[in-house]
Amino acid sequence: MSLTTSIFCRASWNRPFASRFGRGTDPPIIANRLKMAQWQDWPDAERGAIRALFAGALSQAIEGHPDNGDDAEDWICGIAILDLRLSAMLDTWQAAPSMKATLQLATFLMRSSLFEADPVERAYWSYVDAPAVHLVRRWLLSDHIHQRLSSARGWTAPSDEWLINKALATQAALRLKRPQ
Repeated sequence: MSLTTSIFCRASWNRPFASRFGRGTDPPIIANRLKMAQWQDWPDAERGAIRALFAGALSQAIEGHPDNGDDAEDWICGIAILDLRLSAMLDTWQAAPSMKATLQLATFLMRSSLFEADPVERAYWSYVDAPAVHLVRRWLLSDHIHQRLSSARGWTAPSDEWLINKALATQAALRLKRPQ
């Protein structure tokens, strides 16, 4: 990583973005800052470092329990903002065999503002281009995700069973609303 990238990343992690966003260290905020800094024009090594950071952080977040502060949705949103092989990253998440990855999916489905009709109400997802938003919506409402959540019933810890049930109910309600 070059000195420029190192300084930029350190500044992004430490400088407040705005009072409503806290310290500004959420992955979508960092991604949006990188986009504003035209990171796609940076040298190959620096772009590679950014891609590796977001991919690695997503992989780590997928394997964290949502109750421990791990939030894969924030990283996938950052990946969508930066246009970092979003479809491949969603496939990676879907292929992760752990129950924690399934709980992250359930949390994403249950809490996401991604499905808000008004882009202003989508929080960080308002930074994401419409085609990427539609891709993630279709993915979350897919039969594959439904099957994954359904198969988690009875296998998850009793303290997490409610999360699976709520995510399935949320998915069912969103599927009914979805335009055909």
